[in-house]
Amino acid sequence: MLARLERDNLLSKDPEILNLGTIMAIYVMIPSLFDSGFETARKEPLGPKPDKKNRHPHEFASHIVAYARKYGIELVGSHDIEDLV
Repeated sequence: MLARLERDNLLSKDPEILNLGTIMAIYVMIPSLFDSGFETARKEPLGPKPDKKNRHPHEFASHIVAYARKYGIELVGSHDIEDLV
């Protein structure tokens, strides 16, 4: 979804989507809500998809953080969001 928003020029420091930083932060926090996280659950790719790319769920949080840094989007979430990032 973030790649789609990027293609549509909707990612920026002041995004048109007002809660984008919060939604991104929630997805960064999801693995920490589970004792084992996604890393032990599934490291093999989920693909290939029609676009011939494999998906790696254990890397989703790092991709979200990379998009946030690239576009200066502030991740707004719980008090421990800084530790998770």
